[in-house]
Amino acid sequence: MMARRSVGGAAEAQRLRRAGQNKEAETAYRAHLKANPEDADAWRGLGLALIGLNRLDDAAYCFWQALQYRPDSLPLLMQLGDLLVRAGDMKRAATVYATIIEKFPGEARAYLSLSAIQRELGEIEVSRQTLKIGLCKRPISVQSCLGAPKARILRLRGVQNAFYKVAPEGSHWLRLSGGNFSSSALWDQNQFTTINFLISDENILSHEGIPAHDIVVNSVADADLEGQSLETAARYLARNPGMPVINDPARVLESTRDNNYRRLKEVPGIRFPKSMRAEVRPDVPFDAAEFLSREGLELPVILRRTGTHTAVSTVKADSLPVVEDYFLTEGAGTHYVIEYVLSPFREDYFRKMRVFFIDGELYPVVHHVDTVWNVHGFNRTTVMAETPWMTDLEEAYLDDPAAYVGADAFAALNALPKISGLDFFGVDFDVMEDGRILIFETNPAMRHSFEHARNFPYLEPHARRITDAFQNMILSRALPAADEKPVSHASDGGRAGSA
Repeated sequence: MMARRSVGGAAEAQRLRRAGQNKEAETAYRAHLKANPEDADAWRGLGLALIGLNRLDDAAYCFWQALQYRPDSLPLLMQLGDLLVRAGDMKRAATVYATIIEKFPGEARAYLSLSAIQRELGEIEVSRQTLKIGLCKRPISVQSCLGAPKARILRLRGVQNAFYKVAPEGSHWLRLSGGNFSSSALWDQNQFTTINFLISDENILSHEGIPAHDIVVNSVADADLEGQSLETAARYLARNPGMPVINDPARVLESTRDNNYRRLKEVPGIRFPKSMRAEVRPDVPFDAAEFLSREGLELPVILRRTGTHTAVSTVKADSLPVVEDYFLTEGAGTHYVIEYVLSPFREDYFRKMRVFFIDGELYPVVHHVDTVWNVHGFNRTTVMAETPWMTDLEEAYLDDPAAYVGADAFAALNALPKISGLDFFGVDFDVMEDGRILIFETNPAMRHSFEHARNFPYLEPHARRITDAFQNMILSRALPAADEKPVSHASDGGRAGSA
C-alpha cells in the first residue's frame, strides 16, 4: 500500500524527534499516521518520541502497532522488550523475548535478557537454564569502536554463579551481577574493541572462531563464586602462552578471603582479621560454639556467605545465639566467620579508605566516614555531604595518600601487589592507632565508577587517573598489530594449567 502524504510528513516528524522536539514530533507523527496507519517506521518513530516524553505505556502501544505491519523485525521486537522492562511490565517483556527466541533462535542477547526477566519474576532455576541455553548458542559478543581500535581486548567473564539481572538505574537495564569486575569505566569503549566471552562450564576450551585480539583482560574476580570459571580460564590461557593477560586467573584463584588471611597475617605493618571458612551441610546440624572454639575465634564475629559483598548477608554477631540464628537462617553452604576488630575514628565514627593497584602503582579512590562500623558509600549524599570536615579529610587523602596515612602504612600497602600477584585489585582499609593498616577487604572484584563524582566533583580527576592508568596498562602490554597471532585451540588433554 502506497503511503499518502500528510501535513508535515514522516520526514518532518523524524527531524523534530531527532532535534529533541518530542511534543512537536508527536503531533507530526499522528498527523502522518492518520493518513498512513500501516507505516511501521512512523509507529516506531512515534514510540521513540513518546519515550522522550516519558510516556512509556503509550510508547509500547506504538511498538505493538509497528509489529502488526512488520512482525518479523528483530530491532522492533528488541526495542519493545527493552521498553516493557523499563516500564516495569516484566510478564509482557518475557513474552516478547520468548517470541524473539522462537523467531531468531541464534539471537544470544534475547536469552540473556529473558534470563534476567525470569529472575526478576522469581523463576531462578528457569532463569539459569535460559542463560545456559543462550551461551550454548553464542557465548561471544563484540563491542566495536567507530574508528581503528587502540587495542582489541578479549574480556573473559564467568557465569558459573554470576547471573544477568534487571538494573533499571543504569544506562542499560541488562547487567551481569556477581563474580566479575565491571570494566565500563576502566577503558573507553570508543577507543578499544572489546570481545566479550562468557565462560560457562568449559565452553571456551572447545570454542572455535574467537576473533583476533591483542590482549586478554580476565575480569573474573571472585574465586568463591567463579572458581570453576577461573580454572577454565587458566587452562585456556595455558594454551596461548604468548598472549598478554591482565589478572592471571591462577592468581585470582588465590585471592579468597581465608587465603588472604593466611598469607597476610604475619606481614609486618598489616592487620588482617582472622577469617575462617565454615561449611554447613543440609543434613548435619552446625555446632557454632564448637566451630568458634576450634578456630580460636572470640565474639563478636562478622558472618557472611562466601561470594557476597557490599554488606549482602553480612551480620555482626555479639553473642552465640546471634551466631546460631545466622546459620539457621542462612542454611547450608559456605560462609566466612571473621574476627571483628574494633577501629573507631574520632571516637564516634568509623572510616574506610580505598585504593586501587594498577600495574603495581597505588591510586587512592575514596575516604568514607560513617557512623556505623560497616562503612560503605551509601551515606555520602547525607552524612558526608553535610559535614565539611569529612570531605576535607577525603580531599587531603586523595591529594597525598602517602602523607595522610604515614610512611609505614604506605609502605605496607605497597607490599600488597607483589604478594597478590595481581595487575588490578582494590584494598579497603583503615590505619590503626599503632600505625598498622587494618585491611577490611582486598580483591579484584571492587568496582571503579564515576558515580560519586557527580555529587563530589573533587573526586573526578582522581577517578579519571584510574581510568587512564588502566588504559595505559592495556596499551603497554597489548601485542603490536604486526605480532598478532591466531588463537590456538589445541587440546591440553584435560590437564589444568596456569597462564
